[in-house]
Amino acid sequence: MGSRRRKVFSGIALIVILCFAWLFFNAIRDHGKSGYSVRMEKGWTICYKDSIYDVLESGKYEIPFRTDIGDSIVLENTLPENLPKHPMLRFRTYHSAVDVSLDSVLYSYGFDNTNPQPFLGSGIHYVQLPEKSSGKKIRIRIVGYARDSFSVFPYMDILPAEKSISDYNAVHLVEIFIGLFLVLFGMILVLASVMGGLLAHVSFRILMIGLISFLLGIWTLCYMKLFQAFSMDFAFNTLLEFYTLYLTPIPFGLLLYNMSLGSMKFRQRMTLKVFLIIGTLFVLATVLLHLGDVVTVNRTLPIFHVYIFVSFLFIVVYVLPFLKKSNVSGKMLSIGVVVFGTVSFADLIRYNAYRFFSVNNAFFEITWIPFGVLLFVMLLIVSYLYYLKDIISAKAEKDVLASMVYMDCLTGLYNRTKCNQIIGLLSEKDDDFAVISIDMNGLKVVNDRFGHTAGDALIKAFGTVFKKAFSGVGTAIRMGGDEFVAIIRKEHLKDIDSALERLDILAKEDSCKTPVPLEFAYGLCYRSELGHASADDVYLAADKRMYEMKKSMKSDLVRR
Repeated sequence: MGSRRRKVFSGIALIVILCFAWLFFNAIRDHGKSGYSVRMEKGWTICYKDSIYDVLESGKYEIPFRTDIGDSIVLENTLPENLPKHPMLRFRTYHSAVDVSLDSVLYSYGFDNTNPQPFLGSGIHYVQLPEKSSGKKIRIRIVGYARDSFSVFPYMDILPAEKSISDYNAVHLVEIFIGLFLVLFGMILVLASVMGGLLAHVSFRILMIGLISFLLGIWTLCYMKLFQAFSMDFAFNTLLEFYTLYLTPIPFGLLLYNMSLGSMKFRQRMTLKVFLIIGTLFVLATVLLHLGDVVTVNRTLPIFHVYIFVSFLFIVVYVLPFLKKSNVSGKMLSIGVVVFGTVSFADLIRYNAYRFFSVNNAFFEITWIPFGVLLFVMLLIVSYLYYLKDIISAKAEKDVLASMVYMDCLTGLYNRTKCNQIIGLLSEKDDDFAVISIDMNGLKVVNDRFGHTAGDALIKAFGTVFKKAFSGVGTAIRMGGDEFVAIIRKEHLKDIDSALERLDILAKEDSCKTPVPLEFAYGLCYRSELGHASADDVYLAADKRMYEMKKSMKSDLVRR
């Protein structure tokens, strides 16, 4: 009843926490949004190659031409009345130089680059408008340095300058939150793997998962232009966006390869290695080509899409079947790959529909990958936890089996094998130690009168008191039958007498529970007595003294 009540309270507490988190999340988003925002959708004209196009409504307008590298497009419109104080114009461009003019140039980006085909990156432009600019004609010149850089008419928003950045971040708060979570989560996993040792098999998987989370988190933040709050360097932000995306398949492939070891055939593993090498060479080639001003990194994106498509097909056909046949960890990874692949392909369709087929819709403007990445990383963690559980279970089973080699099944004491191991170790050192050889009396009498089951109970009872008496003093061992040994190292030699007294007292106290009294004979020998002899000699001397004591005992239970 108490357990059920705790579960109910835990569930209620979780619901309350989630509700507060949701309210807090919405409060941040509502506080960040601008109370006044004007979207300029009507009244635009486009000037392109001596042709003028009228735009009735920008959100539904399909661009009637395809731009090439270096093409110039001029957008003109009249600013609306009743602009807010400190008006700011906000719009996005892709790999383009931009200048904005009213009576004169207010804003310029990219025209100071002397490269004939500069890499300008993509980003959001924030243009401060004069206070009294209502009713004036605004002119925006865009020169694209990528094919189809002007395939969709950009959203043109006017809002107060102090809210221009926070409003954008508030609208995209979910994606930004996911990106930040993935970055922090990835960093924690990477640090955890480093602390666990890079060469450790377990740490390698958590390292790969951490790198995937970190890279895709950075990519999400770059794609959502969060870094523009700190730097308006579009080129650097876009380079970071591309290369975090291009690098992600490498740790992902390494993770798959690591998880498929032992389950996937040699040919498939070699093919997976080839894909990993191709992905690595692709990243290096794009870096060299971009730095050498041969091919800018944005122009290699179609090749990356083809590489991802072919790699995904290979994973679905050749890798997932092996993972599905494996343990729960492999199955969870399979589900994660399917989820991530499905979302990625859907986002690829969204991207091309938005960029090249003039689908101008807010739903298509926002990438879906962050949501897929979050689910994928969570499934990776679940997969890893199951993997860790299997490792811990296997280790525990191995430890149990290993302990059984050295354990006596009847008494739970160490056995003769363990005794031989300890004696071998002690013989290699010069330290003093002691061996007590003990023989329990009465086993034959009990076996003959009451049977071997009663005899086993007698051995078990004596083993219990023997272990208690020498706990913290020496190693208690059952050699077999009614023979026991205690090995005491030098730091506990002073405690031998008290341990033997305790054994005698405990044996007498428990005698009422056994068919015959718990009696024993023992022989004690210190190594120092024999001039630092071998441990075998010390044991033989103790055993001899035990038999001498047994002969001197006057008891009906002693074997004669």
